[in-house]
Amino acid sequence: AEPSRGGMHAGSDFKDNSAAYGLNYEARCMSSRLGERECHQFIVGTHTLREKNEIHIIEYSEDSEQVDATGVYSHPGEVWQLEASSCDKDLFATAYTNKQGWNCSIWRLDENQQPSAE
Repeated sequence: AEPSRGGMHAGSDFKDNSAAYGLNYEARCMSSRLGERECHQFIVGTHTLREKNEIHIIEYSEDSEQVDATGVYSHPGEVWQLEASSCDKDLFATAYTNKQGWNCSIWRLDENQQPSAE
């Protein structure tokens, strides 16, 4: 018998389909929105020196096997780290750099899905 290597194996139930989402700029970090219980969502932060950085909220649909943005928002600096709340789907934190140096903010999406710093 062949030793188990973990991960996916030939003959497993894993489909050969894949889904992709493209960003205009490089991203350094991504976090699953565990507080979102209705669907599969992720938050992605861009990391660029010369352009305006962005936070993307993306959603994966199992039915269509596609990834689409549910929101794209301006961010005040290069996102080095982000983390979504595991309890509150509208809350996430970012660590970033800008002209003032290192910063950390906690953000809340309002009823219109617009982020505001807390």
